[in-house]
Amino acid sequence: MSATPSVFSPYARERPFYDAGARETFYGPRLPVELAPAPDDTFHTWREGDRLPLLAHRHWGEPRLWWLLCDLNDLVDPEDLPVGTVLRIPSRARVEALVLG
Repeated sequence: MSATPSVFSPYARERPFYDAGARETFYGPRLPVELAPAPDDTFHTWREGDRLPLLAHRHWGEPRLWWLLCDLNDLVDPEDLPVGTVLRIPSRARVEALVLG
């Protein structure tokens, strides 16, 4: 694994570990990203056929940030979201500040 993950990776802010015996760098468990609710948040009601990468692209311009929707909405199994689940989606400016800032 690369020692420097992409800024879009859920591991971008995590400290890498180096296994000298295996001569490889890895990333262990990570803490979820938190972002308090704000007045400019929008909400999306999950429909049949929705996909998290598409929502991330639609709202933030970057499908690789789908994992952030999981963290911010406490989703454990994003492949099995019931229709009607309401997702909180922070503004693009707040997400950019969180991920890039």
